[in-house]
Amino acid sequence: MRWFWQRRKPEQKTADASQSREKQAQATMQAPAATLTIERASGSGRLAGHTSPREPRDALLRFARDFLLAQGARVRLEDDEKTLTATLADGATTRYTTSLARAHAEEATILLVEGSAALATLSDEAARRSRVVALRLVAEADPAALVAKWLGLTLAADSTTIQAATQPNCWRCLGFGGEPWRRGAPSCQVCPLHAGRLAIRWEQTPVAARIVRRWEAPGVELTLLVSGRDRRGRREEWQRLAFDTHGKPLAPLTLEQMARASGAAFDLAAQSEGQRAQSGPSALIHASYEQARATLAPVLDAASVFLQQRAADDYQRRVADLTAHYERLRHEEPDQADDSAAALTRELDSLSEVFAVEVEARLENVALIAAPLAEAALRLPSGAEAMFTVDLGRSVVVSPVCGVCGKTARVGGVCRQGHFTCAECFAACAHCGAHACAICAGQAGVTTATLTPCATCGEAICQECLHACAQCGTLHCPAHLWQCKDHPTGADGGRLCLACAALCSVCDGVLCAEHALACSECGALLCQEHALACGECAALLCGAHARRCVTCQRPVCSQHASTCEACGSTMCASDTFACSGCGRALCKCATPAACALCQIPYCAYCLNPNASATLADAHGKLEASSSTASEHSCPACRSLSAASDADLTLLKLAATHGKAINLRHRWLVGRNARLTVFVDRGLGRQVVFAITPEGEIIGAQRKGWFV
Repeated sequence: MRWFWQRRKPEQKTADASQSREKQAQATMQAPAATLTIERASGSGRLAGHTSPREPRDALLRFARDFLLAQGARVRLEDDEKTLTATLADGATTRYTTSLARAHAEEATILLVEGSAALATLSDEAARRSRVVALRLVAEADPAALVAKWLGLTLAADSTTIQAATQPNCWRCLGFGGEPWRRGAPSCQVCPLHAGRLAIRWEQTPVAARIVRRWEAPGVELTLLVSGRDRRGRREEWQRLAFDTHGKPLAPLTLEQMARASGAAFDLAAQSEGQRAQSGPSALIHASYEQARATLAPVLDAASVFLQQRAADDYQRRVADLTAHYERLRHEEPDQADDSAAALTRELDSLSEVFAVEVEARLENVALIAAPLAEAALRLPSGAEAMFTVDLGRSVVVSPVCGVCGKTARVGGVCRQGHFTCAECFAACAHCGAHACAICAGQAGVTTATLTPCATCGEAICQECLHACAQCGTLHCPAHLWQCKDHPTGADGGRLCLACAALCSVCDGVLCAEHALACSECGALLCQEHALACGECAALLCGAHARRCVTCQRPVCSQHASTCEACGSTMCASDTFACSGCGRALCKCATPAACALCQIPYCAYCLNPNASATLADAHGKLEASSSTASEHSCPACRSLSAASDADLTLLKLAATHGKAINLRHRWLVGRNARLTVFVDRGLGRQVVFAITPEGEIIGAQRKGWFV
């Protein structure tokens, strides 16, 4: 089997050798199946036909002894333990020795040493006869115990009852973790794929195991030498491929399994001539050979591409140099243009030969293998049975066949009816794992889960796990539906899909359209927990646009928030103190107190201007002097003077509001920023009126005998 890319033209000798190898390979593949049958002696080491337990000391004699025994000869070891005497099947006698003196003394004795012609003849004959061998594997384990180990089950002492599942019933290998799990890649440290076992997802854990039947099945193991050559050298690699009678790949034999195997001969006597031509050893070898060609074709293609790319830069550089050189010659010697072109063609052909790569795969050995098989049935709680084939010779459980696509797979699931489905065809609820078996769906009287794709992720979801969005009504899996944060606890509904869900700008809580509140300032969505209402107008506000009154700590909007003219704090309308003395809007830092004369409240600064030079520390010093603030007078009461005509006009206006005011008395007048204070004093009496510029009397005090 050869693949060539840019092959160098072979010489006649190479071509003859290649044809000789191809003829030899064809003759080998058409040779009888069991050309070499090896029967090992007992563990005592006795040779056939010899009662002595002696063993040849020299490795060459042991090799010759084994080769002759394999041919059916009777072998005897001489007393010096350096000479073998063998009687062949045709009655001829031959002698081999490793003693040079004995070989010179006895003309019929053949000297067996390294490099001798006799040893080369034996080696070549052994290699020729070993190109096609037949082995019978030995059953190494109990079928029930082996299938339990490979499927992660624990058997009871009776080897039939299954107690529990030892490996986790993981779903990632069935595609729920992404595309890598669909290719059978191990997902975690406890995945059975790491140990080469099967990853089976059971809908129901098996409860019992039984062996249905046992038989022996043939297989073929091919040993091929894959080699690649380029200008840097040659690299060779051995490949071992094993196939069964259906062309399905098998695990190559280990050294321990080959050591325990015995010789075998396939019995074709019970088969007719037509059956023998279709299913005999030769047909099996040829079918496996074609399967190996298909298997190795991508490997050889990749190797050839690698070799080409490795030398591509150097090759292109050499081509460019040659082309530039002959292009220069063509310009320098125009009359020699044809000769230069021909020379360039020859140089490029020679360069292609130098940089040519060769990749080939040569068949070196064929082994016909008879392996003992068994079929195990695992009974499920539903009463159905799942069937698995056990290769007792290789100590493996054969990968089951998918009941949907017909492919073998190491990863899959088993439904409650015992049907195996590979990872590509497996259908189960992505949330609860309910298996929707495609095989059960086509059987009458068998119910299986109905799956519907989620509108967001597309995963298959069963009807029990599928829910509708409360706003748009589309169906989604539980992982892609979110509960409204402010929906009443215990009430149905409130599940929202990704398109309908709104988020609180503060806590990212999910909100439905009914419970989503918007800030009146910026429009940000808020939940009930983080939505603030203005204390004056009840407008909704977010934390960034809600200002809190320094006195009552209520949130206020921008329209109803005011700033203290003394300390700059935020005030609401209810807690704003408009000082009549200085006319400023102040917060609680004003520490208001009543004037000793007019009894109108004023800020601490107006009552005692000497207590502080500024109002920046009104929360401190002025509050400390609040206890004596009532002993002070307002600015108007401290600056009383005789009333003018304009003042009397204002007093007359106030008299029209129903107050008994005697305009004939001598009134004293003092003015604040917002009020005018009128004072009438006489013998044993005092009358004080605080009047606004509009003539409204907001304070009246009377003392004396007429009260």
